Amino acid sequence: MNILYYGTNNTIKKELLSTIGSTYQVKDIQSHDDIIDDSILFVDVSSIENSNWGSAWADFLPSPLKLLINNVRVIAITGNNTDSIALQLLNDDFFDYVRYPFNSPRLQASIINAQRTINNEIELKSLYTIGINLSSESNLDTLLRNILNAAMDLTNSDGGSIYLLTDDINPETDERMMQFEHSISDTLGEIYSKFKMPINDKSLAGFVVHTGKSLNIEDVYTIPENLPYGFNSSFDIKNGYRTKSMLVVPMINHKQKIIGALQLINRKKDREIKLDSLEKINTSVIDFDHKCELLIRSLGSQATISIETSGLYRELHMLFESFMTASVNAVESRDPSTAGHSRRVSKLSVAIANHINMSDSPAFQNIHFSIEDLLAIKYAGLLHDFGKIGINEKILLKAKKLFDEEIHIINSRLEIFQYTLYFEGNKTLNNIFDTVHEYRDAIMIANEPGKLTEKIIDILETEHKTFIKTLDEREEKIINDLEYNKLVNSRGSLSAEEYKIIQSHVEHSYNFLKLIQWPTGLEKVPDIARYHHEKLDGSGYPTGIKSDKIPFESQIMCIADIFDALIASERPYKTKMTIEKAFDILDDEAKQGKINQNILDLFFEEKIYEIIMEQI
Repeated sequence: MNILYYGTNNTIKKELLSTIGSTYQVKDIQSHDDIIDDSILFVDVSSIENSNWGSAWADFLPSPLKLLINNVRVIAITGNNTDSIALQLLNDDFFDYVRYPFNSPRLQASIINAQRTINNEIELKSLYTIGINLSSESNLDTLLRNILNAAMDLTNSDGGSIYLLTDDINPETDERMMQFEHSISDTLGEIYSKFKMPINDKSLAGFVVHTGKSLNIEDVYTIPENLPYGFNSSFDIKNGYRTKSMLVVPMINHKQKIIGALQLINRKKDREIKLDSLEKINTSVIDFDHKCELLIRSLGSQATISIETSGLYRELHMLFESFMTASVNAVESRDPSTAGHSRRVSKLSVAIANHINMSDSPAFQNIHFSIEDLLAIKYAGLLHDFGKIGINEKILLKAKKLFDEEIHIINSRLEIFQYTLYFEGNKTLNNIFDTVHEYRDAIMIANEPGKLTEKIIDILETEHKTFIKTLDEREEKIINDLEYNKLVNSRGSLSAEEYKIIQSHVEHSYNFLKLIQWPTGLEKVPDIARYHHEKLDGSGYPTGIKSDKIPFESQIMCIADIFDALIASERPYKTKMTIEKAFDILDDEAKQGKINQNILDLFFEEKIYEIIMEQI
């Protein structure tokens, strides 16, 4: 405990030091900077002759009330003026006063009371700080470790354990079960494994959880046999340890429901002591007093809130993850050929980002992804194609250039064309059949993506220029303008208009993702998903932005998306490629300045692609 002194009478100071003895160090203060938090300040006001103690008060000293903010308790040293000033001092926020010449017991009592008050304030501040720290932690294992460390700090305990209730029931005894969740020992370290045990009066923790009563035991090896509970010494025997004092308190939530127990072992005179010998245990272990019990009960209440909040976080996270899964399943159910694509893109993208974090390449020296960044990449990968939910299934699943109904109409026109040739009488039946057969074959071949030849185009052009007369006397081409363009100019199985509709899924995804109230750290998810089809040279979509505007996460996802689309199982509009062919295409894209060469090099060199190969 720090003891400070301000005054001008050296005799009083010397006698103060003499009376206090060597137990405390006394420091003179000459300026505001000399004031130390959590200390006792003696101020000599013995020279004043009335109740105006301010005349003996230094200008640099804050008032006693303001010093309370720093947990400084002010004790006045009075003289013969005690009777006239005492009440005024106490009313003006002095903690106490002592008369000079000093009465040693009175002085010591004043110091002890002040010290106790200061320590109480320190403990309250500690509880407040602990509460803030616990409330900010959502990971359960980390939270439990923090709770135990806080409890051990407050009580100087050598070890501690936490038990939490489960929903399990012992089928043989019909007893509710609890789980041994976490344990810490200053002497032994973290040597524990989780296990479940019944909630009954036989064990110490079970008794506390069952009854809601605390247990404060001086020596667990001397528990009377007539009590329902007892100490299980197997841990001590196994680890060469000696448990002595123990405090077990129930953890009770705001609904007065017990959710577990907090158990502390071997309170020490000093937290730093290691109980590595029986001698140290006998000399350094002390009882848990009533104050310890009150502190740990208070901490237990705070811990309960944090544990339940952590559980709520986990439930919300599971809800969010299940929403992700449901969303991906909804998209893939409309296009089964792409099943697993979103999950693989997400997995690849996160893996690339993790490798960038570990890379010592100069290209990535200024790039680092936090846990939240990695989550954002994960979710953007899972939902990057969600907009396809709004695309017409006929276009989404279109395997050929023309729809079946369009082929049916063309075949009807060919039949009319065949009859027309027959009635004109200019050709033999064989010639007519050969011509119609050639026209129909050309259409069927051209209807397949990637099968177009110059010869087929010539035949299609002839059909496009050939008119027939319908039953209602209308003139129509065998292949009209729209059909001809689809057969000759389509990109794969899609016409230019249909391809634009497919591309629109990106904006649909973006508009959907923007509606979600993303938590802090995940706000980038909509943008990452929106720009994953953009190219560094501006040739991508939907906005055509260039490299410096494209989020780096989107550049990662772009490569993951292209790679999976190339090597995944066959789709209606494309065949499956070999890895070598996919590498060639990606390499060519990088050389053309369309995708990030540094990311692609890392992707190849670290063989990141291997993590999804078994899923394809």
